[in-house]
Amino acid sequence: MFWPGLMGEFMYYLPLTVVICLCSSLFIALVINPTLCSVFMALPKEGEAKVGQDNELEAIPNNALYRIYGRVLRTAVRWPVAIVVASVMLFVGTFVAFAATSNGVEFFPSVTPEQAYVNITLPDGSNVEASDRVVRMVERILQNEVNVRQYVADVGAGNGDQMSFGSGGTASHRSRISVDFFPRDEQQESAYDTIARIREALHEVPGCTYEVVKAENGPPTGLPVSIEIVGSDYVQLGRIAQEMAYLLREVPGVVDLKDDFESGRPEITVDVDRDAAAAVNVSVREIANTVRAAINGIEASTYREDDDEMDIVIRLSENNRDSIEDVAYLTVSNSDGDQIPLTEIADIQIRRGWGSIRHVDGNRVVSVTADVAAGFQDMVVLGEVQALIREQLELPSGYALDFTGQNQEQAEAQAFLGRALLAGLLVIALILITQFNSVSQPMIILASVMLSLLGVLWNLMARGAPFNIIMTGMGIISLAGVVVNNAIVLIDYINQLKERGLPVTEAVWRAGMVRFRPVMLTAITTALSLMPTVLGFSLDVKNLQIVRGGTSVEMWGPMANAVVTGLLVATFLTLIAVPAMYRLSDTISDLLDKAWRHMVGKIFFTILGAGAMLAFLKVLFS
Repeated sequence: MFWPGLMGEFMYYLPLTVVICLCSSLFIALVINPTLCSVFMALPKEGEAKVGQDNELEAIPNNALYRIYGRVLRTAVRWPVAIVVASVMLFVGTFVAFAATSNGVEFFPSVTPEQAYVNITLPDGSNVEASDRVVRMVERILQNEVNVRQYVADVGAGNGDQMSFGSGGTASHRSRISVDFFPRDEQQESAYDTIARIREALHEVPGCTYEVVKAENGPPTGLPVSIEIVGSDYVQLGRIAQEMAYLLREVPGVVDLKDDFESGRPEITVDVDRDAAAAVNVSVREIANTVRAAINGIEASTYREDDDEMDIVIRLSENNRDSIEDVAYLTVSNSDGDQIPLTEIADIQIRRGWGSIRHVDGNRVVSVTADVAAGFQDMVVLGEVQALIREQLELPSGYALDFTGQNQEQAEAQAFLGRALLAGLLVIALILITQFNSVSQPMIILASVMLSLLGVLWNLMARGAPFNIIMTGMGIISLAGVVVNNAIVLIDYINQLKERGLPVTEAVWRAGMVRFRPVMLTAITTALSLMPTVLGFSLDVKNLQIVRGGTSVEMWGPMANAVVTGLLVATFLTLIAVPAMYRLSDTISDLLDKAWRHMVGKIFFTILGAGAMLAFLKVLFS
């Protein structure tokens, strides 16, 4: 709930909903359920057997499942060291196997898009007519795509994305086409295949650069490859960006490669020779006003008609102000009324101006960005990009690289989720220590949380799925709050039985048998509630039908898989490993207690003996 930034705003509603539902559930369990039970549950009649402290085992069903579990539990309690060692070896072995067979890491689930954008950029200075001709060529490509339902072109209005090189205003050389695909259940092929084919067809469109971007279905995370080049010389930054883009074209999976270096369109510059101008009594202001009046015009008067007013602007005709020669023919009046040719007091040249210069923290920055094609993992491609840059790109002194975009968001998310999990476990441990008045028992409960990771990793290895930083991470944190419930129920009942005077071995076995049903029911009901998401089914409320797949399934599926498999595996291991760990902890505690008492006794008698010897020597020598 305290996750900062845009990612926190996106994920905030999930923990908030869980907290509200748990608080409501607690109120219902403590207030509403007892009331309903008092009304609807029948009490045993006079003379009927009641399940009490001594005969609760009589209520346990006598079926094969309970008999098997009873024998397994007896063995676990009899050999606790073997069970604990086996659990540790299983834990370590699973992590080693996952490291060897892992399918990588992804930041956010990849969701099948139902919309995409084609951003087209022509050379700076291109007019709207040129942009319109290119956009029409792209539209003819889109007409032949079976998955495209409709498209809307916006010519000369900028592409509006984070790399639009400006502030979202109009730009005649940039255009955007918004492409809507058919709903997923009506698509004749994968939308990713359609996007790849559109991107391939755009190679044949001359004179432009392009990118095909699928619509974001989650928080904005930036492109997978986003590199900021920081330095002082803007021209040098552009050169480095071009060299880097040339290198990155060789990396498999890199698409829509571009940079935001913008050299600007050609412009006429008038450099005034101040000494020459002063010699003929012409000021820089007079020169600037003359050029401005000739090219942009000056307001001479206002024309009024009824309530309407129109400015009358005087300037040179269009055929006398469209070239550098026209500017060179201008003359400037000095204070004596003489007409001085502009070429005698100024140097007139055509130069390339700057389109825009981006600053980050006060430093000039040029960004190189790229997307990752379908079928490639973002982090794998980014790793190859980083390795290639380190090996083959030499930066001049005073210039540096910074990997931002999705890479930066992922690093921040990993750091926060790690702190969140640690804080959650710490809070759980503090509560359990105060409630159980023990340190060893809460550690046993927290060990069950670590065992839940086995189910998560087994699920990823079985499906060949990458570890999703956001959704799988949220699932692991959720498990930390769910898995402890089963261990708490089990250990709390063991403590109750020990207080009644039962030996620890019998107390552990009886608690496992009695609490087997509530522990299993808790895990199974939680897992079943998430199975539609795991299996890929969702409910279409509008049409009252069950739908296979969908955006929500693709987005929340990794978290549901983590919770279901982690909970089921942790529940099974909790029913075996937690009793064994409790038994082992109790044995170690008794041994330490005996050793402590024995050591204290030895220290006491040693001190007593030393004191008696000193007293005897004192009496002897006195």
